[in-house]
Formats: sequence, C-alpha cells, structure tokens
Amino acid sequence: MKKTYPDYARGSTEQMYKRLKGEDKKTFDNFIQTCRATCSEKREKKLKMLILQARDIIQKPLNKLTKENVLAFLSAVNRSNRKPYTKNDIKKIFKRFIKWYYKDLEMIEGEDALKDAFKGVSKKRAFNYEKINKGTLLKPEELEKLLRAANSLKWKAILSLMYESAMRPCEMNLKWKQLEFDDNLGICRVHIYSSPKTKDKRDIPVKDCVVHLKRWREEYQFPNRTDNDYVFPAQHKRDKPMGDGVISQMLKRLCKKAKIRPMFSYLFRHSRLWEIQKKCPEKIAAKFGGHGIDTSELYNHISDDDVEESILQQFYAVKEITEEEKVDIEKVRKEMKELKEDINKKLNLIQEDTIKIFNKQILKKKGLMIKRK
Repeated sequence: MKKTYPDYARGSTEQMYKRLKGEDKKTFDNFIQTCRATCSEKREKKLKMLILQARDIIQKPLNKLTKENVLAFLSAVNRSNRKPYTKNDIKKIFKRFIKWYYKDLEMIEGEDALKDAFKGVSKKRAFNYEKINKGTLLKPEELEKLLRAANSLKWKAILSLMYESAMRPCEMNLKWKQLEFDDNLGICRVHIYSSPKTKDKRDIPVKDCVVHLKRWREEYQFPNRTDNDYVFPAQHKRDKPMGDGVISQMLKRLCKKAKIRPMFSYLFRHSRLWEIQKKCPEKIAAKFGGHGIDTSELYNHISDDDVEESILQQFYAVKEITEEEKVDIEKVRKEMKELKEDINKKLNLIQEDTIKIFNKQILKKKGLMIKRK
C-alpha cells in the first residue's frame, strides 16, 4: 500500500491497465462495462483513470480488497493535495465500485472510521466552484472579442452556437439535418436526437448565431454538402466530427489572440444557462439545457449582489414609465391645463357678475339707483 496519493503523469492509465491480469482485469472490465450504459465517453475515461489509480495505490487486486484496504485508500485521498471537489469525485467513484462488486455495506459503513473516511460523498456531482462562478462567467464583450478574433467562418459559427444554445461540448457533433432554419421567425431549431451525456432528446431555438451558421453553410469546407454531413467536421476527415480537444485548443489560441483571460468550453454553457435561468421558469431552463431540476442549482451562480439587486427591484424600486404611459400622462396634463383655464374664465365671469349685483344692491339701498325708462 502506497502511503501517499501520487501525482500521475499523462498516459499512466494505459500502463496501469496493461499490468492487470486474470480476475483482476476481468473485474475492472466488467465494472467499466456496467458503467458504460449510464455515463458519457468522457466520464468513462475518468472512471477508468480513478479506479486504476486506486488499484495502483492499494497494490492489491480489485477483487480481493478488505475493509482495511478501503480505509487506507480513503485516508490517502483525504491527505492528498487534491481539491475538495476532486476528492469528492474520487470517493464517489470508488464507493460505486465497492457497492457494485462487493455488495456489502460493511465495506462502506461497517465502522465509524469508514463512515468518516467516506464523508464528503454527496448525491450532487462534484463541482469546481473556484473555476466556475459568477465572476468567471463569460461576459458579452468577451464573446464579441472572441468572434472578432476568429477569422474562420467555421469558428464564428462554433463560438456563437456553443454560447447561445448552451450545448455541452460533446453535443456539438451535429449534422446538418439536425438544424432546421425557420426564415419566417429568423431562428434555427437545433434538434438533439440523443445527447451523448443524458441520452435525452430536446430542441433548442437559437437566433443570434443564425447568420454565422448560414454563412458557414455556404462556405462549407467540403464540396457537395449534404444533410448527413457533420456541421463541424474534423479538419481532414469528412465523416468524423470535430473533437472536444480541438475546440479547447482553438479556444485557448483565440483567447490569447483576443487578449482576454483564458477560457474553457464549458464556461459558455454555464454563462448562457445563468442568463436563461434568470428570465425563464426553472422547468423551461432545465429543458433548454437538457438537465434535471435538481442539477439547476449548479447553474444558479447567485451572489450577495444579486440578492440585493432583486430585493431593491421587487420591494423598493420606482417603476419605469413606458412611452405609452408618458403619452397618456401628457394628454391628462393638457386636459387639466385646459380645464383649469376654463374654470378660471368662469370664475372671472362669476366674480364680475357678483360685483355688478353687489353694486346694484348698494345703489338701491341708498336710493341712488336710476329707474329705467
């Protein structure tokens, strides 16, 4: 058993897998096969990496672990220099393996020490709040700079669609038949038949990126474009979609060229869904993003400033007057002015008549009133 959690080099996963033999290898392969039915390709790679790391640290076949081995591994995780969200993810994956293979709660909850070691494992997926929060979300001016820095029509279309649709990077492997342009409304409906992440179907309406998509469609990189072609194919392979890694690398270059902070593709999704959730009901926002209601909390990057702004607007703000209301108010003011002038005229006439009547009465009392002939 290794005393600490090593810093594994890139490519070490393959080397550790090659060292597996017999039942040890069979146990690992069966676990990954079981997980494959419910996780994405990216998540599968992470499962492989972390289980193989656990196997390497424990230095014992996966099918022969004891409670002592489990506790020792969890202690190594807790003492490591990994971020809290990474430790949580390691524990979740390791716990999933233990429950799958051993089917014994004693391996997880048999002792207080095991319960304490597994602490931090929650139903929520591990999330890096340091990397994604309100302060790190993509700003409109940053998106504009990225679009200006992208010389290719293809990359302008990728950036604008990736933001406006809030699609996951793995969902960008679209074909042209999945894009339905509606010229009457000036929008494009993006049909996700089966998300690589959730396997669910959804339609996403977009508008601002339509101009870039149409321009890219006209200048497509391969001749005789068809509906079965990928919207964003690999550079030299028409029948292969562009990979997530290519998008990440190009985004780094564009950020450097635009002279803005480094960004990653998932930040586009969080930024857009944050805006959607502020203006749309929770269920609509969840349907748009293709995630569950319970996951919506990950996209609610609410700060103390947001709370203050909302309270001031809802309870203390002065309502802005619309243009129609301004016209109505001006009309009422004019009518009030005319009414005031009319009243003043009538008051003057009444005053003059009153004075005349008063004078006549005074003259009559003094016997000085001249009789009319």
